[in-house]
Amino acid sequence: ELSGNMVLFRPSDKRMDKTIQLKLDSNFTQAVSLEGLQNGYWKIQISWNDTQKKYYEEFPLVLN
Repeated sequence: ELSGNMVLFRPSDKRMDKTIQLKLDSNFTQAVSLEGLQNGYWKIQISWNDTQKKYYEEFPLVLN
């Protein structure tokens, strides 16, 4: 069983940060709406764990 969260991190203004709880479907995917997010540079920070280990990934995202 997996649990964790995703942070849409805005380096230029932490007030814009958005945290989303992971709720994966049977294919281990999750759709996330980008509606309401301002254009510019974001980082997607995903942290999750299973019953034995913790994981972390970070990806850049540029919205135009």
